[in-house]
Amino acid sequence: MKVSEIFGPTIQGEGPSTGRRAGFVRLGRCDLACRWCDTAYTWDWSGRNGVRYDPVQELHDMGPDKVAEAVADMGVSLVVVTGGEPFVQLDELTDLASGLASEGYEVEVETNGRHAPPARLVLAVTTFNVSPKLPNSGQELSVTIRQEALRAFLATEKAYFKFVCCDAADVELTAGICGNLGIPASRVWVMPEGRSRVAVQGHLQAVAGPAIAKGFNISARLHVDIWGGRRGH
Repeated sequence: MKVSEIFGPTIQGEGPSTGRRAGFVRLGRCDLACRWCDTAYTWDWSGRNGVRYDPVQELHDMGPDKVAEAVADMGVSLVVVTGGEPFVQLDELTDLASGLASEGYEVEVETNGRHAPPARLVLAVTTFNVSPKLPNSGQELSVTIRQEALRAFLATEKAYFKFVCCDAADVELTAGICGNLGIPASRVWVMPEGRSRVAVQGHLQAVAGPAIAKGFNISARLHVDIWGGRRGH
């Protein structure tokens, strides 16, 4: 499998597991191209986001067993598999999650929600942290939102839905999407966009009130607050 980086112990900075001690496995490649992406080094080989990364330097071939060995050295109970977009390597992701689950780890998978999870992966995963992208990502909803896939995640009863929002209009759009799909507000986290403490704080102030009014949860970006979004934290 194509691995970008493995690091920990650290903490999960986003979503329902915020603050939990965890190890991270970041897989390479993505099927979207968000303009505010803070891990463009996993997929941006053309410089679309301002920096052209070299896949030869950024990605490493590792088998699931080798990844599990690296995780074992961290002494964590929660493993977050993220990207990039992990579902781009679905077979390898499923093998990795199944192996980690068999060793007693809790496995959280972060995904953009465009691909429905197969049954074997659902069995292995503790939590899906699903983050459908809004137009603030620079992409249209017709590209980023696949309703049947999101309904499949909801049906697992293991999914929470995290929307990156910049303003009240984004929160209103989130409410419309969730209402249309039947996603309960209690399973929704609104997270401010930002790759710096200042940007996160500014957007948090803009979205917190509207999100709370809609019944949504709020996710800060704790790792950005602590380490300023520095890579490997």
